[in-house]
Amino acid sequence: MQLDTLLNQDERISKELESLSVTGTRTTKNMIAIPINNTILYVESIYQVSLNEAKSTPILKKVVVACDNKVAMGDTLESAIENLLSQSVVSIEVENTDTIDDLVTEIIKANTNLENSSNNNDWEMIGKDLKKLQELINKLETLKEEEDKQAKENNTVNTVNINENTIINN
Repeated sequence: MQLDTLLNQDERISKELESLSVTGTRTTKNMIAIPINNTILYVESIYQVSLNEAKSTPILKKVVVACDNKVAMGDTLESAIENLLSQSVVSIEVENTDTIDDLVTEIIKANTNLENSSNNNDWEMIGKDLKKLQELINKLETLKEEEDKQAKENNTVNTVNINENTIINN
């Protein structure tokens, strides 16, 4: 699943998950998706099972929650959700920035995230959101410059073709 990939990419979360992998145990995960208004809350419970016992009961070790572009982890569902709503949040970078329209959409999302961080007085996330917004704007500027350059080259080729046709027809 894509969430697992994103969790492994985050250094802090992946280290905590790695610490659960100890000799004589097995880690299992169970994910559910909960629709809330116009978004989906993903909840993944992570259990540890002892391999040395015949009927070992899984023990809840961590809970990961993700919503929109944020992901957080805690020891319980309650602490994971508290972390999701606080500064212990990690941004998920899932974006498509191949076209100007895609970039504009991502800039709007980044601006919304910045507004949410600002409303929550979360200075750490404000800094991260500002950095992300600036990166997207820089990508937009680069893509626009490339598009303008391509349009100019195409216009030059069309002008040459028109001039050649004029010369041939005369």
